[in-house]
Amino acid sequence: MRPLAGILGTAWLAFAAGCGTAEARAIRCLFTEPSAILIWRPAARSLTIEDPVTDYPNVRRETVRPVTARRLARGRIDLVAPDGRVLLQLTRDGRGSDGMSDRRYPYSAGNPREQNRDGGCFPVS
Repeated sequence: MRPLAGILGTAWLAFAAGCGTAEARAIRCLFTEPSAILIWRPAARSLTIEDPVTDYPNVRRETVRPVTARRLARGRIDLVAPDGRVLLQLTRDGRGSDGMSDRRYPYSAGNPREQNRDGGCFPVS
């Protein structure tokens, strides 16, 4: 049953992101101040958190599994750790920002682990 759930999760992600199933294997989120990259892989039920700054030139990586996607109203998805903590809040609103450029991303993201930390997210293959 888990492989089917992963396939359905990937298909839902692709639909929500507005791209084909084969194209959307993950959602990548970019944050600044402090810098971080979060990668959600629905089929693997994982969220990888990368910090490229703190231990430069080394990159700190933490992967949380299994991550549950809690779908809420108005296109919002909360990614929840096994202990119940909300790790990432995604909203498909076209207003995501990496904090460094004028580029807008399909998803805006909130990182509850850091106060006043907003980011921008996009589907990746």
